[in-house]
Amino acid sequence: MLAIFKETKMNRIFFLSILMPLLVTGFIYGMYVYNESELLTKVSQRTKTVAVFMLYIVQELLVIFISDKLVGMICFQYTLGVSAFMLSRKYAGLLILTTPVITNLYLFFSGRDSILSLVLGLVSIYVTLVGMHVIKRRLLFQDLLQYFIILMLANVIPIHRLGQKNVDILSEFYDKNDVVWIALGTCLIFFLTFLLLREVDLKRKRIARLVYEESHDK
Repeated sequence: MLAIFKETKMNRIFFLSILMPLLVTGFIYGMYVYNESELLTKVSQRTKTVAVFMLYIVQELLVIFISDKLVGMICFQYTLGVSAFMLSRKYAGLLILTTPVITNLYLFFSGRDSILSLVLGLVSIYVTLVGMHVIKRRLLFQDLLQYFIILMLANVIPIHRLGQKNVDILSEFYDKNDVVWIALGTCLIFFLTFLLLREVDLKRKRIARLVYEESHDK
């Protein structure tokens, strides 16, 4: 536990429902701004892909490390990949597949890896990828509803409580109270991401309208 964070019930609630969601949402905004930056439009596609993956890996490691050190639990690690799918589908699938690899490498190098954590990661991938496959570009409301459901499942299923000894197999990963606070944090992430997604959707519509008007003016 980091020294700046004294573990109390209120601190844990604040971290899981507010602080960590704000951090992750900031990463989502940062990923979008970075991906749309003028700098990346001037480089090759290969360079852009490498840059996006490097940014994602750094963000994932920070999410995993900070949540582990502050509350002894890995959480919200799939949020970035799921949200990236809503912003751009180009890299999202590979980002999701990368997440359990990063998580299990972190657990391996910290001496806390297990077959169960790997299996849980694979289950999380399956649920997330199936859910993402369901989302189609239709009405923004329909996309957002499906995004919320997938985001909630992706955040609640792969909760890794670390440092637990002599506990049964389920309680190692699930705690009723933590699930509630993480669910509330997921709602905050969804609301803040919704603001970004709405602007992205409006931007796409403006571009489509300009293209349409330009093609019909000729």
